[in-house]
Amino acid sequence: MKIGPLEFKTKRRDEFTNKDAFKISSIVLLLALIAFSVIFLQAGVNPLEGYWQVITYSFVSKTGIIHTVRRGAFMLFVTLAFIVPLKAGIWNIGAPGQMLAGAVAAMGISFVGSDLSPIVLLPLMFGGAVVAGGGLAAIAGYLKGSLDVNSIVVTVMLNLIMMRLVGYLIEGPWREPGGRAESAQVPLAGRIPMIGDTSLPYTIILAIVLSIVLYYFFTKTSWGYEIECFGSNPRTAKVVGMNFLKVSLLTMAIGGAIAGLGGFHYVAGEPGVYRISFAYWQNVGMWSFYGIIFGLLCLKNSLTAIIPAFLFAGFQVGAGRFQYVLGMQFGAGLAFFGTLVLVMVIGQFFYDREILWSFGKKIEERGK
Repeated sequence: MKIGPLEFKTKRRDEFTNKDAFKISSIVLLLALIAFSVIFLQAGVNPLEGYWQVITYSFVSKTGIIHTVRRGAFMLFVTLAFIVPLKAGIWNIGAPGQMLAGAVAAMGISFVGSDLSPIVLLPLMFGGAVVAGGGLAAIAGYLKGSLDVNSIVVTVMLNLIMMRLVGYLIEGPWREPGGRAESAQVPLAGRIPMIGDTSLPYTIILAIVLSIVLYYFFTKTSWGYEIECFGSNPRTAKVVGMNFLKVSLLTMAIGGAIAGLGGFHYVAGEPGVYRISFAYWQNVGMWSFYGIIFGLLCLKNSLTAIIPAFLFAGFQVGAGRFQYVLGMQFGAGLAFFGTLVLVMVIGQFFYDREILWSFGKKIEERGK
């Protein structure tokens, strides 16, 4: 394309590194903030004041940091749940259902074992969440590995099944004694201990440790190499004798288990929640889909996934200040977060292609 003396075009990148991803993401994030400034101006709010409210609340104030870290841990769980199968070229869109499976299993065990000591009950809840989330995802993994059934379709259908199950439980056997459409609370023995005198559950540390362990697994072990081979060149991997069914089952089960831990984290480690509410869990289920975006932003790198998970959690938490402090209309926070995510997704175009430009001469002549 040519505009006066300025000519530019795009071409496919020869290589793309984490450094390139960081530069592009930073530029796109800045553009997203500039774009949303228009909404601030229309509402009569100084954009700098709006962004200052987000930063100071989410990343400076004690209350905001606690909310950011707790939500960031959940975002990290669902991001890792997406990354692991994607390493093998399998799209896991089922984090919402797998997260709900883990939450339901953990909560059910807490109700049955409410008389047990925390030392016994919490490991049982942890194990139940892992098995439930991993087992649900393994269904899609088996169908993909044995019959090549589309994993996106299967995981989305399983999401709907789990939502129906949760609806039945909170309107039926688990209904809160007062009659509201939510479950009874997790008993005290089934609540995750907090770190020191903070309101931060130990599952936050678990999420970060998992990121590090998975990074080591995919970069230093033969199994990790085998999984990545399927993701980059499945035909060659099959020719040399690698078992796709094993890879599909393993990656989906691990991803589902991690999503299940996200559900465990939210029902047993979120002060003020400790229950399943249909309206509340619709929001949490929606947050689970952000793991797809964050997983793609970080180039399937479990270690760098920590950055978008906690950064965007802070943006989401801080956006609530638009209505309560700045007097903006309801939904302004959602519009802000949606703008960030949408522009970041569009920016992924430049992960695959780069812009070549020239001023006053043909692009092909640049550098000669």
